[in-house]
Order: sequence, then structure tokens, then C-alpha cells
Amino acid sequence: MQFKKSLALLALMTTALVACGPSAPLTQTSTGKTVEGDKAISGKVTGSKVGSSTKIAVFGAFTNVSGNKIDAENQTIDTDITLVVAPVKDGAYNFALPKAPQKAHGAFLKIFAFNDTNGNSVYDDSEVKSKEATMSFAIGIGYSGAEDADGNKVVVDPLSSFKDFNFKLD
Repeated sequence: MQFKKSLALLALMTTALVACGPSAPLTQTSTGKTVEGDKAISGKVTGSKVGSSTKIAVFGAFTNVSGNKIDAENQTIDTDITLVVAPVKDGAYNFALPKAPQKAHGAFLKIFAFNDTNGNSVYDDSEVKSKEATMSFAIGIGYSGAEDADGNKVVVDPLSSFKDFNFKLD
């Protein structure tokens, strides 16, 4: 009888965790491939330069235990890149951060708003961008700590999303 109760409790907890998956839209790579999602992030983008080409970028790389850089598609890369982008609509955004690739053990990522004037879904040096927020990822912990674009430290429990990550684009 005790075994059945334990099994039922385990099934209930597993169902609850699965139901806590990303409740936000998935992001895409610059090539248009949809990336599996993890914890949600949302906020506003304000300023005189916000327009129809404004996007949010997650920039950087995941790393493995050997220190190799990995993109959101589990491929080894040489330098940090725009991992994924998400649209800004009516001055707001909401998306699921990319799920860490199989090889990844950690990451320090940058998140910012930018005007994708050439439409390539990659931040280019000639494009206007906001101040950067930073986000950390660690295997076994997930996305748990961050600093918003204003320099405020944010720590979120494993089941909560990152809210009110606001950017200014002037």
C-alpha cells in the first residue's frame, strides 16, 4: 500500500513539473529553426528607436566541461553568436529561453533589444541596440540568476519565469 502511495505521489510530481514547462512562445535561430524552450522571459522595450524591426536577442554560447562553445542547436562554434531572436510587438516581448543543448554544462548569456534593420535575425555592429542584461545557466540548476539592463541582480527560483526584463532603445 505504501509503495502505491509513493508511486502515485511521484506521478503527481512528475505531471506538475511537466506542466511547468515553458508557457511562452519558442524562439528561432537566425536561420529560422525553432529551438526547444526552457524558462520564460518577458518585458517591455521602450524608447524613440523602437519600431517594426525591433527584436530581442540572446547572445553568447553554452559551454561544455572542456570549455568548448556550443550553439542552441548543439553544434560546436568558435565565437559567441546570436543564439536566438524573438520579436517585439507593441513594445513588449515574451518568449522561452533556449533549452540548453545536450552537451552544455553552463553559460553566461547576454540579452538585449536591437533593430534588425537588414532582416537577418542577427545583431550586427551597425545596428542600434539597448544596454545588455546578463543571464547564467548551470547544469542541474538551469537558468537561475541574472542582471537586468539597469544593473539590478535578479535570482529566480527554478519554477518561476523572468519577468519585467525591460530595455530602452534610444
